[in-house]
Amino acid sequence: MGADLAPRRTHRVSRPIRVLHSMPAPGADTRYSSHMAATAGEGIDVGFFTWPTAFFRQYDIFHLHWPELLVSPGNSFRAKISRLRAKLLLFRLRLTRTPIVRTLHNIRPHDAADDPHWERAIIAFERQTAHEIHLVPEPGRVVSIPTTEIPHGSYHVPYAQHARRERVAGRVIFFGLIRPYKGVDTLIEQFRRVEDPSASLRIVGRPMDPSLAAFIERAAEEDPRITLRFGFIPDADLVDELTSAELVVLPYRELHSSGAALVALSLDRPLLVPETSTTTALQNEVGTGWVHLFTPPLEADDIERALAAAKDLTAGSTPDLSAREWPEVQRKHAIVYRSVLRGNGVGGSAE
Repeated sequence: MGADLAPRRTHRVSRPIRVLHSMPAPGADTRYSSHMAATAGEGIDVGFFTWPTAFFRQYDIFHLHWPELLVSPGNSFRAKISRLRAKLLLFRLRLTRTPIVRTLHNIRPHDAADDPHWERAIIAFERQTAHEIHLVPEPGRVVSIPTTEIPHGSYHVPYAQHARRERVAGRVIFFGLIRPYKGVDTLIEQFRRVEDPSASLRIVGRPMDPSLAAFIERAAEEDPRITLRFGFIPDADLVDELTSAELVVLPYRELHSSGAALVALSLDRPLLVPETSTTTALQNEVGTGWVHLFTPPLEADDIERALAAAKDLTAGSTPDLSAREWPEVQRKHAIVYRSVLRGNGVGGSAE
């Protein structure tokens, strides 16, 4: 990938740098966009995506997240319009010499479509990217543009205002959007093999697949230890749900970087996650007592082992997330934005 499709602008401006993020503005509840809003300051103004804003407002940097969300797959009229709109946006960015900074959330889309037109549209955004931000170490990723590692920030601040619950002994929880790649079906199957009658499994979130939702509902009917709460979960309720659990299990079949993992750790709840290079790095960062690893596929023994270890955590202990505080994340983003507008790469860790 490269950014040589258009000459880069070099700026010397006294006004704040205007950054447009390719996602909607945050609402009342906390999302990743809430953290991007927090990168404002230090001479940075932050805006959020609408198509009229992207086409007609002035901004200095286009900050790309999940490019697949800007383009619809398929041959429907809507999909063709979305591809045309994406091409026009890229043309507009080239014409105005507006650089693209991309945060790499996934190596590839989780719900990848078998559609060459869709794939080409995503690749077009990648080719026009000037700088790539990595949330996790990417030792095997080779790109021809500057990269900077800026870890996903913690959620300490937005969730501190909400009341926490006492842990329910033996409770395991999965939370977030319920999608096939996240392995909730395997979690349920293996939990049902856990022999401890005092153990319980809570499934919380919005199902994105009707057949998977039906599977979870049947499991809850057949096993009284399994309970569920489908739908959008506001911040206060999410804090209540997560802090009632002793262990958070994220049995994803694909795990690159995970905002859900950071939510759990920010609320001082240990994790069970598949062993990957990124989860191993997270375990090294925050401690083996907070991040438990399993070799896929998930087994009942993995759940029992992690649950037993979670009970041994000292009351009041917290994982070390000091490297993920948002003033530091804000500072590192500002370094990247200024470097890109000067026309040179920063690379490394943006110290």
